[in-house]
Amino acid sequence: MNTASDFLDLWPSDSELAKDMGLKYSAIRKWRERDKIPPGNWTLLVLHAQRRGIVGVTLEALAQHAALRRSRMMQRATAA
Repeated sequence: MNTASDFLDLWPSDSELAKDMGLKYSAIRKWRERDKIPPGNWTLLVLHAQRRGIVGVTLEALAQHAALRRSRMMQRATAA
């Protein structure tokens, strides 16, 4: 998965994800806008994915996404 939205789109809606996570809808929207799922939320996200039977949301996958995101950001910074 290349973007935060790739993970978030596995839920029926952002509202359902926010409800699962115990967060406000606006928090999920910010994750999408920033293309970043805060690491402090990863464990709970994985837990709720498992409860819903959602495949592909793992700590390893989230860490890979974060590393890819950092790499893209560094490339942009050096290109500027």
